Amino acid sequence: MTMDKHIHKYDFKFRSLLTNGCNYNCGFCLNDFQARTPVEYLDFNVFYSKIIEYITLSNIYRFEKQVYFSGGEPTTHPNFKEFLNIKRDFPDIKLILCTNGNFPDTLNNYLNEFVDEVHLSAYPWNFNILKEKANKLKNCKIQCVHSNEGNYVTEGFLKELYKLNVPIKIFSNFFDKDYTKYNQLQKYCGSVYGRNGVSFRFTGIQENRGIGCFDCSKKCVTLKGAWLFPDGVLTPCPQDKIPSSVIDCYSFHLIEE
Repeated sequence: MTMDKHIHKYDFKFRSLLTNGCNYNCGFCLNDFQARTPVEYLDFNVFYSKIIEYITLSNIYRFEKQVYFSGGEPTTHPNFKEFLNIKRDFPDIKLILCTNGNFPDTLNNYLNEFVDEVHLSAYPWNFNILKEKANKLKNCKIQCVHSNEGNYVTEGFLKELYKLNVPIKIFSNFFDKDYTKYNQLQKYCGSVYGRNGVSFRFTGIQENRGIGCFDCSKKCVTLKGAWLFPDGVLTPCPQDKIPSSVIDCYSFHLIEE
């Protein structure tokens, strides 16, 4: 199993949380640090000004430009299509959408044109939606969270997901205290699927704590990056929203204890 520290050591991602609202209510949401009410939507002009800072910084330090749209459910933003147009202004960015797939088909063509990767969150209750999307969207990837608290990711469910013929990545639930079942599932997939289409990700407890973690006792799995919240706050740490600049976020990314 691998740690985020080693996989993303040299990454500096721009993570835009377009809204804290969602049309699902998953108890193990990876962005559960956000208050769900009242529902807020990120202002496009605020987003655009921060993207300019991020791109300027990337041109100086030559890291890959990776822009994520997440939430809540980002496709529920009333001006979602306007955010996609960022790809026209900056075609060299890698644009990734993290979604539960529960969005209208009218968005399919826009996503195929502008988005480099669509990360679909997969669970039994949205499988039929994912099946439809996987047939209509290019560059799809399936992501699941294995949790001891619910029978979400089983051998049978994975068999159905595998039929969609898109890459599958399975995360561990950070809040699980026992990873025995997760390890067993990993071994099972290794014997059945090998390295063909199914991968695993153990996030565990954050190891690469930076200067921004000084005197903080929280144990997180948060990747370092620039996190832009629906209320316009930019911060290197979504667990503790201290307003910052993109350059400050990048400094936090570089400095480790």
